[in-house]
Parts: sequence; structure tokens; C-alpha cells
Amino acid sequence: MEIKYKVFDKEITEQQASRLKDYDKLYILPNGLVKRREEISAGKVIIIVYYLDDGETETEAQQALISFNVGYVIITREIYGNYTIESSNGYIAGSAEITSKCRNLLNSNNEIICSQPLDVLTNQPVFEQTGKYIGDYIDERSTHYCWFHYNPDGSLDFCEFNYMEDYDSEWFHQSNIHEIRNYFVLSDAMYNYYLTADFLPPLA
Repeated sequence: MEIKYKVFDKEITEQQASRLKDYDKLYILPNGLVKRREEISAGKVIIIVYYLDDGETETEAQQALISFNVGYVIITREIYGNYTIESSNGYIAGSAEITSKCRNLLNSNNEIICSQPLDVLTNQPVFEQTGKYIGDYIDERSTHYCWFHYNPDGSLDFCEFNYMEDYDSEWFHQSNIHEIRNYFVLSDAMYNYYLTADFLPPLA
């Protein structure tokens, strides 16, 4: 298994990591997928993100991770057309009790286009905490990007354009959201997808 080190998704060497307080340590499978990611702060592992293999149960993963005595997240991957669904359960250190649930939808470029928390007890989506995204923030010179926010009933609340920029960000509502559609040249199906908090997009 290959080991890589990253800071803010930028790969660094093991030597560079040894001189930093905060970084991620990734364990990579031969197929290129991440098996485990350790978030390290001040030289200590503070959380472990663990991806299940086919045939591996969550109980088996819990038994292996509880002994580390840090918070951990167990993620199941599922293919949906050209997308990947990552369903995650979060746990506090030393416990097998689920404290948080979330599912992310990633496109073919491995970019998150929807992140949706689930109610731990009912397993129902929490629409007002759901976020959908267009574009990927890299730096101030990167392509434009958007963050869509929703109401408790799943309808669109507003969209932030260039949401990482303090001075250049803009908000769009129902009255002018069509400008976002035109800017990103969205199809009818994908435009309608961003208008609600529904998790799955249509498949062509």
C-alpha cells in the first residue's frame, strides 16, 4: 500500500510533512483509491477517515478503529452513473455509536457537487444543511465556482458565486438564478437539479 502526504489536497513529501504540524497521511490502494486518511495536527492523529472495501463490514472496521482512541469516519463508496456516492458515518473516539451521517456526490473529476447531512435517528436528509457546488476552488485565479443553499423544504434559498472571495462574491436568488445557468451553460436537467436539495442528479 502506497503512502502519500497532503496539505490542502496538495501532495508533499514525507520529509516536508515531518516539518509540519498539520497535514494528512493517506494510504493508497493499488487501484489508486484511498483506503485510509489520517488527519494529523501538532504531530498527533486527530481523526481517521476509513473507506470500506467490497465485502468488508462496518462492524469489522469499527473494531479496528476503536483501538486508535480518536474520532473516526467510515465511508462506503457506490457508483451512480458517472458519479460516486460516498456515504459516511462519524464516531467519537472509542465508541461504536454513530454521531453523524452524511453523503457526498462526486463527479468524474472527483469533485464534490453535493454534500448532504442526514438525521442520525431518521436517516432523512437535512435540506437546510445541504450544499451543492459548481466549479472547484483552487486559488484566486481559478475558474468561477458556486455554492447553493436550500430551505428546510428543499427549495432553493440562494446561491453564492465566488463564495471564497470576500469582495468579489455575489448572491443569486430565484429572481436572477438563470444568470448562473447561462454562465455555466447548464442543461435543463442539471439546472433543475441545482434548484432543489434533491441528492441525485438525472442520468443522461
